[in-house]
Amino acid sequence: MTASVGAQLFAALVAAGFGGAAAPLTFLYSVKKLPPLHRFAADLFATVAVTLLFLLSAETGSNGRPALYCAVAFLISLLIVRDILSRLAALASEKLAKKLEREDSLLSRLSKAAKRFTAPPSPSQDDGPIPSSSRCNPRRAGKRSVVCRRGKGGKAVPRRRADGWD
Repeated sequence: MTASVGAQLFAALVAAGFGGAAAPLTFLYSVKKLPPLHRFAADLFATVAVTLLFLLSAETGSNGRPALYCAVAFLISLLIVRDILSRLAALASEKLAKKLEREDSLLSRLSKAAKRFTAPPSPSQDDGPIPSSSRCNPRRAGKRSVVCRRGKGGKAVPRRRADGWD
């Protein structure tokens, strides 16, 4: 007893849909970091689950009679969806790596900037007067920028009391 073309097409489409749904389960076969007993259990689970999904597709689409065209549609859709998912995972991992690299560089730049702009510890009162060149004394450090004691025109410039030179 042969089924009509429409019924065969429906059965093949149902099998293809179940094959696409079974594709993520096949990633269990590629897990290599598990101990041998756990790998065996994962492979067994994936095999049983994919087989049950194929039998469910045959039950749903072709009234419980698995056909060769249903098996071919199931396997082709399984392989196509698995390939698409693996490419999407690779693309997502690339994007994530680039994003993390950008965030890492941004965080390092921000931490460097934060180190530059944090206030230095204030000197204690026991240290004596604050030198004019200190970062803690920006007003006095900016008033006079001569290195030697001579000012313009060769005149002597008095030492500043802020430096503690008296």
